Amino acid sequence: MSFEIERRFRINHRITAAEVRLVGEGTNEVIPTHEAIKRALDQKLDLVEVGPNAKPPVVKITDFKKFVYQETKKEQKKSKTHSKLKEIRLSPIIAQNDFENKVRRGTEFLKNGDQLRVNVLIRGRLTTHPELAQKKMVDALKILEPAGKLVSPPKWQGRNLLAATLAPK
Repeated sequence: MSFEIERRFRINHRITAAEVRLVGEGTNEVIPTHEAIKRALDQKLDLVEVGPNAKPPVVKITDFKKFVYQETKKEQKKSKTHSKLKEIRLSPIIAQNDFENKVRRGTEFLKNGDQLRVNVLIRGRLTTHPELAQKKMVDALKILEPAGKLVSPPKWQGRNLLAATLAPK
């Protein structure tokens, strides 16, 4: 990965522009390239082209190995997935408005890139009516289907929990 970063940036004599904009430590000036290279070499550092598309190109005086290390860290930070597992809990006898609010919140979780677990809790006398829990689960999955894909289908976990997991599309 660091090899790709090293190839992406031009340093010292590889900078081909006649003039460059030198930035850093309180400086922001347009000077000839050879003068910028001389300043960098006097400080025993490298002249790194950080903005090649600008007119004139933007350069910075820094230690190139340290610069590559920092860029590698930035790349790694960007590539990390921030997917978390969020959960919504429903009841077989939940009020319609509460049901809609929770499912809407679940849709927001999926749109933000998080995984979603939908749980239907069955307690007390409701254990004799598991079909009510299955109906609530099916209703919730129908509403959540456009925002996410089903990773694990609804299944019983113990005698009082019906759970399904969805991932963002």
